[in-house]
Amino acid sequence: MGAEFRDALQRDELRELMHRIGMKFAVQHPLPACETLTSLQEEMAAFWRPIGWGWVSLTQDSMRLSIHHHCAPLASAFGADYGEWTHGFLQGVYQQWFDAAGAHHLRVGQ
Repeated sequence: MGAEFRDALQRDELRELMHRIGMKFAVQHPLPACETLTSLQEEMAAFWRPIGWGWVSLTQDSMRLSIHHHCAPLASAFGADYGEWTHGFLQGVYQQWFDAAGAHHLRVGQ
């Protein structure tokens, strides 16, 4: 499937496609309301673990909020060569989850 995607679309188009897919996925899998960054991280991790998609850690400093998603099976599903655009899926998921949490000012990037 990854090879077909890559043959049909440019890298930036693929990344945008995966981003849109990720956002739609997050709309279909909303998180409960969270009052703190710690509770948001816990809810994200609680979603990913049971489906075998690793876990997430969020860290914040004065300039940014960093998302570290550990053990996502994207390389297993699409191959290691497809990392440039497959991570757009997670970017879309996290963007939608942050938007739904009321953090519309945050922009998830890689």
